[in-house]
Amino acid sequence: MNTRPPQIDFSGMLPDRPITVRPPTTVGRLSALGMFVLLFTIASIVWTLLGADLVRDWRIGRDPVAASDARIEEVRCRSWLYIFALCSISVADGAAAEEKKATIRYAFIGRQGEKAVALVRGRSREARLATDLGLERLYGRTLVLMLIGLALVAAIGAVASVVHKANRQRAAFAGLSRQPLTPVPVEIERSNALPPRRRIWVYLDDHGGRQERTIVEMHSKERPIFLTRDERWALAVRGLGSAPALLLDGNLKCLDLSQDEKIAFFEACRAELQKRGLI
Repeated sequence: MNTRPPQIDFSGMLPDRPITVRPPTTVGRLSALGMFVLLFTIASIVWTLLGADLVRDWRIGRDPVAASDARIEEVRCRSWLYIFALCSISVADGAAAEEKKATIRYAFIGRQGEKAVALVRGRSREARLATDLGLERLYGRTLVLMLIGLALVAAIGAVASVVHKANRQRAAFAGLSRQPLTPVPVEIERSNALPPRRRIWVYLDDHGGRQERTIVEMHSKERPIFLTRDERWALAVRGLGSAPALLLDGNLKCLDLSQDEKIAFFEACRAELQKRGLI
């Protein structure tokens, strides 16, 4: 954002005594677990819909025979950006005593074209039903599955990295306890809603010429103490070390202050903001 912080005199707003800091949640366990479960669920669905048929078709090989005892009921293919094709083929297999219906799904690079789709079986695996389209597109289907897998692995790695960084930040917040705390403005970058009734606040802390992105999770009803009308700048506290500044919630739950000390802090903060014409 690269905007200048509001010039505010914060001296004397906090009591002149050691203050215990209650570290807030940076990324909640339920939120992180829910994200991992979602990604692994997507991976399971992708494997069930695309991976199982792909492995089966690789096992059939390049020398199949026509499946005269099966028929195609419906073929639906869609192209995406003229690069990827998604096909869903409904078939009825009459090889067994009782006819069985199934759906074969393909995702590959390229277009399906106007060629008719024919059903085939492997010579050594007569129970395995496939199509000539699926066998012709084996390499394209494999590439698509690998790309989806790499994307999911990258997403899982990104979530793990965020959780690791958030845990380190929470430990750093705990280290602020009993240190002399100085109120400082921090720049709000964004906020994202999380179920159930949670919100992540991402803010930029400029400390010693180095800008660090920090995350704090709050209840959806809680909001930071904003210093400007556009809600771009909010109030945080910084200790003596290199730990990131801790974003304050509107009720100062993270600071061990008495009710009278909280009231005095808010009155001093409001008077200073009014003096500067910020509210």
